[in-house]
Amino acid sequence: MVALQTDAFHSPAPLAALDGMARKFFEAEVLSEMQKKIRFNPDELFASLVIEPSNPTAVSGNGSKVIGGVEVSYVGQKDILCLLEPGTEGYCYIASMVVAPTWRRRGAAAALLAAAEAAVELWDERQAVLHVYQDNIAAVQLYQKQGYEVILQEKGGLAAMGRRPRFLMRKRW
Repeated sequence: MVALQTDAFHSPAPLAALDGMARKFFEAEVLSEMQKKIRFNPDELFASLVIEPSNPTAVSGNGSKVIGGVEVSYVGQKDILCLLEPGTEGYCYIASMVVAPTWRRRGAAAALLAAAEAAVELWDERQAVLHVYQDNIAAVQLYQKQGYEVILQEKGGLAAMGRRPRFLMRKRW
């Protein structure tokens, strides 16, 4: 999962000569964050879900048998709570959805999203929130097709300090 997330979310360094080192730092950060989530979140408030191919000899592009994954957790960040209905104390957050490039456009992301939503329902929640990069058209379309709506659009430019702008999307059921 660390390799898949690193491949999917690492932005190349402005100087190509520094990119290898920047990538290693990013990979270490991904691993550290994943370890923190697993260590400090009770099982009933966090799930890391993966998808593997039905053929046991198939591997993803990075040599792993894991072809995709997603995380879902119950959180209560105030900057997002203020965008939800008054009185909402927490929400389920879907994060780090990733599918190996060789397995894209084959239903893996839709299956992962359905599994994340099933976890939300098991926790007796009726809404999920996620961020997606605005330029990730395929992901935005998938989420919209599954009933997610944009509730916040980050601005680009200097205000984003070099970050790719994202949508905050929500689905209620």
